[in-house]
Amino acid sequence: MTGRLVSLRTLALATAAGCTLALGACGESEAEKAKAQVCKSKTEINKQIETLKNLPVSTSALETANDSFQAILEELGKIKEAAPKLESSLKNPVEQAQASFKSEVGKLTVEAIKGGVSSGNLQETLKKSVEKLLRSYKTSIETIPCG
Repeated sequence: MTGRLVSLRTLALATAAGCTLALGACGESEAEKAKAQVCKSKTEINKQIETLKNLPVSTSALETANDSFQAILEELGKIKEAAPKLESSLKNPVEQAQASFKSEVGKLTVEAIKGGVSSGNLQETLKKSVEKLLRSYKTSIETIPCG
């Protein structure tokens, strides 16, 4: 009987420990996960803007710029997907920031890539586009509270 009691006690403790671990892993609410995704995307967008700001004058600049613009658009898609799951106080500002910045990125992508190629002055066109992108970022995505 004592052996069986010990086995039941061990089973109960193991079950309790398993439940605690499972709950701990799932402890984040949907809103917390959404905010974490938005903040992760915000960080990635900032990295891409830094890449664009520091583009060297080279033949690979066009490809690098295009890759950065595409990465920014991808992260904006993640923000859009996460926004409806945010707490109500964050939802509207994040959705507005995402929509505003996405519109600007779309315009600047065309301006920077296609305009630079057709004008023959890619570096100058990219520089101006990145400056506009940075201003737009500061008034939209950068205003999203993270931390």
